[in-house]
Amino acid sequence: MQHFYRVSLTVLVLAFAFATAGCSPEGSQIDAEAPAPLRASTMKMHADTSIAAPEFQSGNSYLAFEHQITVSVAKDEIMSAAEHIKSFCLEQCTILATNLQQGDLSYAFVRMRMAPERVATVIEKAGALGQVVSQNTQADDLQNQVADNSKRIEMLISYRDKLQQLEQNSAQEVDALIRVASELSRVQSDLEYAQGEKARLYQRIDQPIVSVHLQTVEYDSFWSPIGKSLSQFGEYFAKGTAFVLMAIAFGIPSLIGLIVLFVLARFVWRTLK
Repeated sequence: MQHFYRVSLTVLVLAFAFATAGCSPEGSQIDAEAPAPLRASTMKMHADTSIAAPEFQSGNSYLAFEHQITVSVAKDEIMSAAEHIKSFCLEQCTILATNLQQGDLSYAFVRMRMAPERVATVIEKAGALGQVVSQNTQADDLQNQVADNSKRIEMLISYRDKLQQLEQNSAQEVDALIRVASELSRVQSDLEYAQGEKARLYQRIDQPIVSVHLQTVEYDSFWSPIGKSLSQFGEYFAKGTAFVLMAIAFGIPSLIGLIVLFVLARFVWRTLK
């Protein structure tokens, strides 16, 4: 029984120490256990994207870049242009999101994740589809997030090892063994989640995002607005006719009411006179 209480007390002390420990003190080292190829790939990214985003190259290897380009193309070519970008991306990158809209103001959007050496090629191909309206590059500094994640993984691994040792020592105490096993399961789940978060952070660092916006040309020619108005003449005429009929329908009861009031007022005036 004394051994049971000693085991339970140890579990509570470890849980309390783990819950109250800080995740990343100021000045902590960055992810000492990050794989070397992954860190090398991160450094290579900034070397390859120096042309696309020179303003963000400040020696920080934990920057996640996102490039955006907006291109104006002819209305009848916007869908084919979007398909061209998507077909090219299938061989070079991963498509994260697409949005295609047809109508008076056709619009297309393709969001992709790719290797850094492909960024310049994709942007160049997108710009060749029409007239470049805007182009910008931004970067998110993930240094603190990587440091926090690394520290959390280190703490979880240390805590898990202590729980495993405690599990071996409490093999004879059923209640204590159940408590330790439950806590060990929770810690293992948290560790797997933290490791997944680490992979996502390094994916953002190693593979920048490129967003291509395709929009229609607002003014094609002198006759374009006139032709558009003529094509919509029937629709506007029908709407105008419907509005007039609605106004008449609302006005008839009011007119009848005014006539009745006028007749009553005239009758009263004659009676009094």
